[in-house]
Amino acid sequence: MQQITLVGREGNTLGIIGEPDHYIYLELSPDEKRVALTRADPSSGTFDIWLMELARGVPWRFTFDPASETLPVWSPDGKQIVFGSTRGGPANLYRKGSEETGNEELLRASKAQQRPRDWSRDGRYLVYVEIPESSNTSDLWALPLAGGESFPLARTEFDEVCGRVSPSGRWLAYTTDESGTDEVYVQAFPRPGAKRRISNGGGFNPMWRADEKELFFNSPDGKLMVEDVKSLPTGFVGGEPRVLFPLQATAWSRWAVYWQPFGDGQRFLILRPPENSQGKPITVVTNWQAELKR
Repeated sequence: MQQITLVGREGNTLGIIGEPDHYIYLELSPDEKRVALTRADPSSGTFDIWLMELARGVPWRFTFDPASETLPVWSPDGKQIVFGSTRGGPANLYRKGSEETGNEELLRASKAQQRPRDWSRDGRYLVYVEIPESSNTSDLWALPLAGGESFPLARTEFDEVCGRVSPSGRWLAYTTDESGTDEVYVQAFPRPGAKRRISNGGGFNPMWRADEKELFFNSPDGKLMVEDVKSLPTGFVGGEPRVLFPLQATAWSRWAVYWQPFGDGQRFLILRPPENSQGKPITVVTNWQAELKR
């Protein structure tokens, strides 16, 4: 069981949203008013996507196929959601209107496993992870949504995962284990170029601040890290990573997106075990809805 928790930049709890449930992934909508959640069904062992308005804290089911649907990604205008579904065998990419009950469109059929990761702010590209039939390694690809063939962003003998496009659309942050451990890198986007290593000592799940001045990621020991970054005409410059606070959460898998920053970089949504499950009292924070409007 996981609880959606609103947390400040100092690690202070600002609010508890909704009731605990079997959530494993979350993805904040572009307007920061809704969250898409992957929920596990303990009775069937499958997964579905649920949506929730943060101000109300009441979830509703978004996908209904008997197969598993995971890893929701919002379109830049919040009107569509792309997700991975195993309804045809390997996980493939599907698209559906965020206010619709049907009309799910298969974006790309493949015998490879495909897992959506991000949608560029200009709406042109969907970034996804692909695991070929003949390999156990993961590669990052981009699908042009206006038409055209997918093309690789990072494809080596190592794993490349967790791709996130910068707000300006110039850069791609991602994780690769080419050094022997998971580390965060940044490279040019959409056409790959020279990459720069951001993390030092391990890093996963890079996320951008809306003004592109900071990059967040989680460390192997469960801390939320941040690094000052700068985009220059001549390239990308990073600073030194520093600890913000312990996430106090456990990733369900290596793919898990269990935390996400708001655009201002001052608040975060985190999936955490309910406090009473650890024998601790629940702290009720009043007027937490005001924090969502900041």
